[in-house]
Amino acid sequence: MKFKEYIGQTVNIIIDSHMGTKHPKLGYYFPINFGHIENSKMEAFVMGVFKPIQRFTGTVIAILTENSESEIFLVVAPDGKTYTDEAILAITEFRNNIFDVVVMR
Repeated sequence: MKFKEYIGQTVNIIIDSHMGTKHPKLGYYFPINFGHIENSKMEAFVMGVFKPIQRFTGTVIAILTENSESEIFLVVAPDGKTYTDEAILAITEFRNNIFDVVVMR
């Protein structure tokens, strides 16, 4: 599946980095849950859940990518929940200050 085809899809996320944990190499803390799609290497930020979780099922609402598109991350939220591009960038700023990213829809 091409990354843009994920928009609007329901996905199951396995959380690898729980809200409040520290990145082992880069040293920042995850203010939101972060993981990967079940049975895939595609990584995803989970929006709208404000406690550490193990798994999450939600809708892909956007894609975060570096300008070079070498790094691609899905943005997943509870069904029916939406966020503006500005809100997505603000919530993921802990990572965006390291990499120059763009929100794609």
